[in-house]
Amino acid sequence: SLHSVLIQDCIAFSNGGAMAIQTEQIIIMENVVIRHCVSAGNGGAIAITNMMPSSLSDILIDSCTATSGYGGALSLDGDGDMYCERCFFICASSSLNAGAVFIHSSFT
Repeated sequence: SLHSVLIQDCIAFSNGGAMAIQTEQIIIMENVVIRHCVSAGNGGAIAITNMMPSSLSDILIDSCTATSGYGGALSLDGDGDMYCERCFFICASSSLNAGAVFIHSSFT
């Protein structure tokens, strides 16, 4: 879980400019601000793989970029549900699909 966190001016040479999360656990984030982060892969701010049911509340992602991937703000990969409440994605961009949020799921 992450609560009341500011992450700013980060660079990742792979996925997740601010954070890359690879887990089969529930993810809970509340009151998180991520600004000016860049990834060379998916998820300019956050990349989550193997996603289980998770919750994002009161999240601001501002001016984040995926320079060679999907999801300028957020990239989600997995079959779990994602609950977002009061989430704001501002000035996000990606070189491929989904300037703000990219969701890849094999759920049928």
